Amino acid sequence: MSGADDDAAAVASREMSRLQSELNNFHQAMEQQVKLQESVAQLNDVCFDMCIHSPLVASKKEWGGSGSLAASEKQCVTSCTNIYYDSIQLMHKHYSEKDSKRR
Repeated sequence: MSGADDDAAAVASREMSRLQSELNNFHQAMEQQVKLQESVAQLNDVCFDMCIHSPLVASKKEWGGSGSLAASEKQCVTSCTNIYYDSIQLMHKHYSEKDSKRR
């Protein structure tokens, strides 16, 4: 192999390493996104189950309901969401710090 071939191989190797690193970073970011989305889904389930006591169908206007949540249900959902939001932010901070230590 000539010197030019060696240089081209070195450039290609560096580029492959860079691309692999980018791919790994993207994969880690997607894993974090999935964890965050799972947390939001769990938040929805927990807060709904804990706060909404009237049947959903009965609250719809077309079935004679008021079409809105009771004031206590709204307050409960707000409080629950705020607590879980704070928890999710702490989790996100934890994963970000953990990720930055790996690099």
